[in-house]
Amino acid sequence: MSDKKRSAKRSGRNAFGRGRTLPAGPLRRTDESADRGASQTTAVRRKQAGRVAEEVERVASTYRQRVFEIVRSIPAGRVMTYGQIATLLGEGYTARTVGFVMHTADDAVPWHRVINAQGSCSTTRVMLPPDKQQRMLEAEGIEFDARGRCVLARYLWHPEAREQQTRSKSSKNGEVPCGV
Repeated sequence: MSDKKRSAKRSGRNAFGRGRTLPAGPLRRTDESADRGASQTTAVRRKQAGRVAEEVERVASTYRQRVFEIVRSIPAGRVMTYGQIATLLGEGYTARTVGFVMHTADDAVPWHRVINAQGSCSTTRVMLPPDKQQRMLEAEGIEFDARGRCVLARYLWHPEAREQQTRSKSSKNGEVPCGV
């Protein structure tokens, strides 16, 4: 920073030696017009903020619905990872955002079938009792090792593979799969 800028900063002036006051004359508003303009501006900003909030809620609601739709399709005894769901949703979605959505899941969504990429449960710091998710998965037949991890190669569910199996079975029977 130059000496000129430093001294201007200390003295409350800009770099050209001028003060930071508004110019006198027609550009300066009276108190009455300033209040009227401020209230109009505030009203417009509130309206815009309301529209933005509605749009954000609509997008978030759609995102939650898409995540929950995928999670509901996971069969019992199988799991998916947060990252795997994010990949299915497409570009711009992350495992972390899927995790945030999963925290809002109710009992109608089998939330316990979504685990982290290491094959372990990520809910130990979030809920009581800390091993609830693991116990729910064990009740469905998923086995965990001493470190609390399951073998993803065995239990990971791939919805794309299921769709391909359905297509190959229907083509063997002479049927043409829908949408192909």
